Amino acid sequence: MIKAGIVGVTGMAGEEVLKILLGHPEVEITYLGSEHAAGTETGEIIPELKGICRIKLEKIDLSVMTEKADVLLLCKEAGFGMGIAPRILKAGKKVIDLGPDFRISDVKLFEKYYKIKHTAKKLLGEAVYGLPELYRDEIKRASLIANPGCYPTGAILAIAPLIKELEHSSSRLHNSELSIFISAYSGLSGSGKKYNLKTKNLFVEAYGNLRPYEVNTHRHIPEIQQFLKKTSKLDFEVSFVPHTVPIDRGILSTVFVKLPVRSARLTYGHIFEMYKKFYENEPFVRVLGENEVAQTSSVIHTNMCEISVHRGQESDGMHSFVVISAIDNLIKGAAGEAVQNLNIMCGLDQTAGLQFRSI
Repeated sequence: MIKAGIVGVTGMAGEEVLKILLGHPEVEITYLGSEHAAGTETGEIIPELKGICRIKLEKIDLSVMTEKADVLLLCKEAGFGMGIAPRILKAGKKVIDLGPDFRISDVKLFEKYYKIKHTAKKLLGEAVYGLPELYRDEIKRASLIANPGCYPTGAILAIAPLIKELEHSSSRLHNSELSIFISAYSGLSGSGKKYNLKTKNLFVEAYGNLRPYEVNTHRHIPEIQQFLKKTSKLDFEVSFVPHTVPIDRGILSTVFVKLPVRSARLTYGHIFEMYKKFYENEPFVRVLGENEVAQTSSVIHTNMCEISVHRGQESDGMHSFVVISAIDNLIKGAAGEAVQNLNIMCGLDQTAGLQFRSI
């Protein structure tokens, strides 16, 4: 059995990690850390687990967590991971950070978007970006996983097959001709439990309202750009507009891609078949048929990403495609992906504990 600990278990992501691991056949939960609820029984803090989980929460203490657990899942805000991860790793334990501290390899970009100084720069070269469908081999060898952000998970899974295909056609393409526009819609749980002035996540403000925020300035943008630079030599113009919608969970990402018509390989038929082949062996990505549309109701409470590929317009020598992805922001966009990473890095079946809907 893998001994796992969750640090920050009473937050949105931490709660979901706990709910998944309670049903995991190969994991024993040996440590639950909370800054404000130490000494309290879990079910008293998380109502859904009342009478189900009687584990007592403990204070967030490095010596306690490293003594009790082999893998620590950090479910805390920006700045927490960089402070504690180096000491956890020094103790010979593995770390999966659901916070943003190790996602962006460029220190200056991280500090620009998160407005804090990075204090564990040396680990940025060791951290593996934990998107299993793309970096499974690296995850297997990793001791430190940077769990992706929720928006980047949906967006990158939506564009990855196309970007890799375009790299093969790069000699026939010019950078000025490539553009990607991502319009993403998130349920209110993406803002966490505290009031967020940017997303306006109070019920009275959100009900009946669809609201864009941080247009082309969102802190998840560098994660998407980092993937593009790592995957392709092409220079894409990327626009990203997130929105909050009055649902509790789920992210729908609609991606518009414009490409020059220069190759038969870039037709809709070829692109659609390429998506199906790219993800055919991935248990948590479902590519829909030509006349189907991805939607959040099909994936909530699961670790599934649903993708649909659609024809666009062809004019002035340009193709356009629309790719839509749907995920549960708290599962595939956070906790479920973290457990999938845990499974891979510990040599388990990547689907362990994730085959069914979460509590």
